[in-house]
Amino acid sequence: MEPHKIFQLKSLLGVMLFLLFLSCDHQVVEEERSDVFTETLEDSVYQNSSKKRLYHLVNESLEAENYAEAYKGYSYIYPLIADSLPKEKVEPYLDTLYDLAEKSNQKQYLAQANYDIGMHYFGNRYQYKKAYFYYNNAKKLFLELEDSLNISKSSIRMASVQNKLGDFAGSQNAQIEGLSYLDLSKKENERFLISGYNLLALISSNQHEDEAALNWIQKSIDLNSYSQIRPTLQNNKGMFLLKAGKYEESIQLFKELLEDSLVYKSVTRRARGLDNLGYAQLKSGDRSGLALIQQSIQLLAKENYAPRYAAYLHLADYYKDKNAALAVKNAKKALALVPSVEDELEMYQILALHSNDNEENDYLRKYIHLEDSLSNARLNAANQFAKIRFNSELQEQQILKLEKVNAEKELAIEKENFRHFLIITLISILLVLIIVGFIVIRKKNEKNKNIAISRLENKLSKRVHDEVANEVYTLMNKIEHRQIYSNDEMLDYLDHIYVRSRNISREFDSSVLLKNFHGNLKVMLTSFQSKNANVLIQNSSEEFWQPVKSNLKLTIYRILQELMTNMKKHSNANVVVISFKKEENYLQIQYTDNGKGFNLKDLKFSNGIKNIEARVAHLSGNLDFKETEKGMVIILKFRV
Repeated sequence: MEPHKIFQLKSLLGVMLFLLFLSCDHQVVEEERSDVFTETLEDSVYQNSSKKRLYHLVNESLEAENYAEAYKGYSYIYPLIADSLPKEKVEPYLDTLYDLAEKSNQKQYLAQANYDIGMHYFGNRYQYKKAYFYYNNAKKLFLELEDSLNISKSSIRMASVQNKLGDFAGSQNAQIEGLSYLDLSKKENERFLISGYNLLALISSNQHEDEAALNWIQKSIDLNSYSQIRPTLQNNKGMFLLKAGKYEESIQLFKELLEDSLVYKSVTRRARGLDNLGYAQLKSGDRSGLALIQQSIQLLAKENYAPRYAAYLHLADYYKDKNAALAVKNAKKALALVPSVEDELEMYQILALHSNDNEENDYLRKYIHLEDSLSNARLNAANQFAKIRFNSELQEQQILKLEKVNAEKELAIEKENFRHFLIITLISILLVLIIVGFIVIRKKNEKNKNIAISRLENKLSKRVHDEVANEVYTLMNKIEHRQIYSNDEMLDYLDHIYVRSRNISREFDSSVLLKNFHGNLKVMLTSFQSKNANVLIQNSSEEFWQPVKSNLKLTIYRILQELMTNMKKHSNANVVVISFKKEENYLQIQYTDNGKGFNLKDLKFSNGIKNIEARVAHLSGNLDFKETEKGMVIILKFRV
């Protein structure tokens, strides 16, 4: 049957049995299968109808092309058919159910379908890969539906398949992921957590992690409140204890189980308990366990039940080092009944070691072949499951890509028309904004330009008045009072006034100032020199100033000019020393004079000092005033 043509079988009306309970018949714990069906939607019309009436309802729905109703009706018919047929003859009916559900366009039906098809193949031995494929499909659909319970169930089932085929690490991861989706605030979901812990115990045991297996099974037992599964969980714990070498604890647990009323009333459970207790006693060195195993075999035979292969496995294992003939005899009996490949491998090993010469080579070849097959199967298991997931995701991506292409084609014309409309609208709005913005910016620039020009004119006027006009007035006053004694002295004074005027000009033209900063700075500083005041400059050069940024140069220039002006007017110093140096990432300027110092609280200095502090703070620099016995030291620091 083609995979894409198969759809799921629905459940028997709301009954949900536990997942993954274990039956520990032998040292290697096996999983006990319990059918789990998803709930059919409650609908009294279908629920209370006969098979004939259901067929009639389905046909009516098909005539009306109401495939959702047809699917619902057939989902009640299918379990009746499936229960009456061998599993290998069920698949054609799955085809019908799948076709109806697919035409219904209901994602919920498709998700349930994949899950129940997985259940169908999981129930058929050796079809676990198909089961995994459909469980994986179901999980993806339940994820889209945000159905956390069914996401959990699908993941747990995937874990069960992986465990069956030897992918123990992958099984453990899938199981833990599945449990994480359970809403444990709902009491009814505890059943899935119980069975989930049970499966984790099995996985741990298969990986020879005995303590982990005991830890998980104990969690399952502690959580369990269902009396009907208590014996199964306790039996599993006993087998895990036995495998871990804790024989006395295992014996005590099996004895308690045999006293349980549920075990005593069940022939198969009592036979299992006798067999496991006997085997535990044998492992501890107590030969009385042989009688219990024989009692288990006789109990089943007396009640006409099928014999337990595990009893013969236990006897073969016990006799393999003590009595070759009895080991071979029981191994052959077990081999005829054993369903587990691992147990079959163990029996071939015993027979190869203890049979007579004629049979030994034949059993040895079978053992080697089976061991190689089992090893290869386990090595390939993880890759096979990864490939199934990859192919499923690839197919989904291709479907999504095709849907995207079709949607793009359908929307292309509409998008193009909308694009044209949007472009015209945006261009119109943009043109209006540009025109308005241009007008606003132009007016703002004109206003700012007028303000800047006004400020510049005021500043220039003040500087000319303070520095040039005052100097000219002083010269005129000296000439009037005959304090100029020669033409050379007058020329020197006029030259001094010229230099001050040129400095003011350069200050307001920063490009000229920066072009030869070292030279212009030197000229400005030495312009404050007179007969009574010497100005010394240390460590300044073109190379020194070359890496310094322009805004820092201009700030330093104006700070020093402010200091020199204050010195000229108020300090009466006759020696001024200005030194420059670089320390790591800092540029340091030290101003020193031997005048009477600055009274920082004096109003005469307040504006100038505030200007200096503001300029230093603007560039995140440091300013430090130090008064000496005679004079003032000012240290400026800027990060370069």
